[in-house]
Amino acid sequence: MENPALSLEKLLESPEFAPHIVVNRLISAMDGVYAPFPGGLDGRLAGILRERGISRIYTHQAEVFEKVRAGRDVVVVTPTASGKTLCYNLPVLQTLLENTEARALYLFPQRPFRRISSPN
Repeated sequence: MENPALSLEKLLESPEFAPHIVVNRLISAMDGVYAPFPGGLDGRLAGILRERGISRIYTHQAEVFEKVRAGRDVVVVTPTASGKTLCYNLPVLQTLLENTEARALYLFPQRPFRRISSPN
């Protein structure tokens, strides 16, 4: 796998992409902040998570679960591998367990991928 810092350097040097990069910040890694499973989470879901080695969830996942269950709209913007999948799947799975007639529609916008040519 290519070093991400080198990939970013290529973008920053690219006449095609550099003008569109407004901010470039390196944010240091931080330890996760955790919460227990939400009180309203079905025990079957909690059990499946525990079987997979998950004994607690991130605070933002618990907060999203509570807000969605309260009927609130939520937008989650977090880095890769920070738990977005559970943010949307836990409320959906909970609802499906409570109501077998419920349905969920997952939409994932896609953009065409353009390869950046390497000078090498």
